[in-house]
Amino acid sequence: MSSYLAKRDSARLTTLSRVAQVSIAIYILVWIVVAAISGWMLSIVMTEPYGQAWYIAFGVRSVAMGIGILFFVASVPPILAWFHKSLANLHDAGLSGLSVRPGWSVGSFFVPVANLFVPFLAMRELWNRSHGEDEWQAKASVSEITIWWTCYLAGTLLVSFVTCISLFNIFTNAGIVTPVGVNPALELTGVSLWCISALFLFRIIGKITKAQQSLADERLTFA
Repeated sequence: MSSYLAKRDSARLTTLSRVAQVSIAIYILVWIVVAAISGWMLSIVMTEPYGQAWYIAFGVRSVAMGIGILFFVASVPPILAWFHKSLANLHDAGLSGLSVRPGWSVGSFFVPVANLFVPFLAMRELWNRSHGEDEWQAKASVSEITIWWTCYLAGTLLVSFVTCISLFNIFTNAGIVTPVGVNPALELTGVSLWCISALFLFRIIGKITKAQQSLADERLTFA
């Protein structure tokens, strides 16, 4: 059986996959450092609430989070480029029944509400069709995809919650008081979920790229 991918498309997809995975690996390492610092802050606040050591840890954590955000921003273009190319490959192969479009699937990451579910649905269909499933199985559940997206959303929710509380307390005269250790614990959990999500995305990119390179063209199979 002949692969439906042309050599040029296969090489480009492999290159994009490698760049995306390297970006994700660096991203994971940076956020592991952030998680470790958040754990340090939690241990401090449980024994010496908001002492000098806590403020030092807070400053180091702020710098680490800033670096983490920069690496996140840097990792977005190669990941989206890989996502667009892998979806475009399915269309170029002439597979029937595709419900996702490369442009909209990538753009949906930046559209409120749509970014909560469209990327997940697109990635699930991309996985299933790349692994040889027909259009009727395109919406079948994939554990790797579900874990990736659930951890991403949950981590974003927790970190955003803690960030909003911090900004509210800084820029307003009012203050939101939470029990000792709650905010660092929530942040640590959120960052840890981000790391898990990134790890699964690393695996997903590799498996989909490999599947597309070995997937046979059904039109040639039954010709």
